[in-house]
Amino acid sequence: MTRWMTVLVTSLKKPGQDPKKIFRHPAVTSSLLIFGLATVVMMPIFGHGLPPVSDAFVHYRWASGFIDALGEGSLYPRWLGNPNSGAGSPAMLYYPPLPFYIYAAFHLVTGNVLKALALGSWLALALSGITMYVFARSLLSHRVSLLAAVIYLLAPYHFLDLFQRAALSEFWAFVWVPLVLYAVHRVTSGGDWRAVTLLAAAYGLLLLTHVLTAFATTLILPIYVVFLTRDWRRMGKTVFGLALGVGLSAIFVAPLVLERDYVRLHRIHREKFTKSFLIEHLPAAFKADPLPPGQRPEFFYQNPDYLFAEASVVSFILLFALISILIWRWQQTESGLVRAIWVVTLFSLLMTTRLSEPIWRIIPGLYVMQFPFRWLLPASIGMAFLSAAAFSLAMARPGRSRNAYGGAIVLLLALNLVVATFSVVRQQRGEQAIPKEVSGLEVPEYRPRSWNYKDSRESNIEAIAVSSGEASVQAIDASGASQSYAINAVTDSMLGFRTLYFPGWIARLDGKPIKIGPSEQGHIQILIEAGEHLLTLNFEDTWPRRAGKLISALCVLVTLIILYRARESAPAGMLE
Repeated sequence: MTRWMTVLVTSLKKPGQDPKKIFRHPAVTSSLLIFGLATVVMMPIFGHGLPPVSDAFVHYRWASGFIDALGEGSLYPRWLGNPNSGAGSPAMLYYPPLPFYIYAAFHLVTGNVLKALALGSWLALALSGITMYVFARSLLSHRVSLLAAVIYLLAPYHFLDLFQRAALSEFWAFVWVPLVLYAVHRVTSGGDWRAVTLLAAAYGLLLLTHVLTAFATTLILPIYVVFLTRDWRRMGKTVFGLALGVGLSAIFVAPLVLERDYVRLHRIHREKFTKSFLIEHLPAAFKADPLPPGQRPEFFYQNPDYLFAEASVVSFILLFALISILIWRWQQTESGLVRAIWVVTLFSLLMTTRLSEPIWRIIPGLYVMQFPFRWLLPASIGMAFLSAAAFSLAMARPGRSRNAYGGAIVLLLALNLVVATFSVVRQQRGEQAIPKEVSGLEVPEYRPRSWNYKDSRESNIEAIAVSSGEASVQAIDASGASQSYAINAVTDSMLGFRTLYFPGWIARLDGKPIKIGPSEQGHIQILIEAGEHLLTLNFEDTWPRRAGKLISALCVLVTLIILYRARESAPAGMLE
């Protein structure tokens, strides 16, 4: 990645450089082609908007609240004011923030959240192609690497994530996983400490983008590393790079780990994955027999995503089988990188099927991924790399085998493209319904444990009310992470607020902290002494949040020191 960026920068810095030569450089032409293809793919979203599915509603709600909080002066919004009918939500304590900063940047240009989400997805699609190209260049030629990037960009699960699920954060994870694999390969191939910092940055960005994909990537990395090297020092540098990546993302990871018991993460069903394994339901999904009267359809009938995932894994398995035959027959597994990618791809495909159920039960916390089809993301990387490599090998063969093998690969790639295209054709319309959910009920796992949401989910709750005593209250700012109220209490009075109670809320009466607690329903409740007062409520950092910030800052400093020392010790030719 750094080499690719250096090419771009040095080409632009040369005085008198012919612009035509710059645009003829493989790195530049590949980038332009990838961005062009990403633009074409995104046309249905630009024309018809995001599909009105549950994830689109949730991401719109979070993006709107995140942008509002940034506008109020919060550098890292952790409390969103709109969800739960204005009672607020701590979702951003538990959901990675990086994509939402990107949406906020596009919102500055467009002034429209939906357009910002669409442009953010376009950028994610293009960058995923570029990082795949960079990863493939570890071993393959420019043209073959560009083919791998195109295959990855057009992968069925890539389309499914956007056009059917609107899983926008997971869609962004497609960008960082190839970069993590590329960085690991550089470190295990004897790269210097700059490669370690690249690994730390890539892994940190992945953690700040999508936790579940980071979890899956972490599980495959030991397999990947073992097939790349047996050198303990290089393995140690890899582990250090990953640990540094965790430290860089500690501003998010520390509260996620240490404050997870404040919300209902336990609501994630431990056995949900058992009903979502792929392939086994495919025959039933296509049977023509009508359902008996009054019988509800099974999960695989209800959810188009599931059928597309089924079709994706079938086309992947067929393609993987052909690629494996060609690569092993032509003895191309001498490359450690090819072996590593092949094993990782096989493992990822296995994890989508019931054959992997013992693994799902053995590994702690794996059940939180819920849907085995999430493993199609790392599988897509392996399939893109191996498909491009196998096609290149087939084209190099003499005689009839060239046309036979090359044609078979093209045919199976076309089948994958058909599956991907079908998910676009079946895209749901009706984007205008999405903004209506901006104040909707938060997803179950991010609702505060202290909130009795079944008894207090009405949409007309007052921002502040006098529960007992005699007082008049004027709301100066009654929403968001910083609120203020002018109070005239004739007697000591108990005030109840619409905002949900959550660790981190601090109340100050005339500038002095006072006790704050939850009501029976889980909203903020404060006892006010008689008199005229100014009451402020602020959502502030707890010690895990402060610790996360400190760790991230220290790790940024460590990363800069490593980069500086690596640059000082590198041979001059390597820096040109």
